[in-house]
Amino acid sequence: MSVKDSHRRRWISNQLKKYWRKAELDKKTGISPRVYDFRHNYATRILMKWFDAGEDVMALLPYLSTYMGHAQFQSTFYYIHLLPERLRNNKHFDWNKFDSLIPEVRYEE
Repeated sequence: MSVKDSHRRRWISNQLKKYWRKAELDKKTGISPRVYDFRHNYATRILMKWFDAGEDVMALLPYLSTYMGHAQFQSTFYYIHLLPERLRNNKHFDWNKFDSLIPEVRYEE
């Protein structure tokens, strides 16, 4: 990350905190969210919406990945682990496609 990007991220974070406090939301929640928290929430909500609608999540993940600016497709898979119940109940999610992304770890006694 460049110095310019670092300064920009810090500025955005400071602005969020400033306006969060100004709106007195910190008094309601007791915390001040990070910008990342909004990204995280967005990705999770989109995935839940797709699962609930019975969409082909594996086909849609590249769109979410691109939208979020992930350099690697695997970065988007991080958000999948947050929805275990929806994953188990979703017939459109192909667990076999994960095999190439996350290799099995051998257990040795």
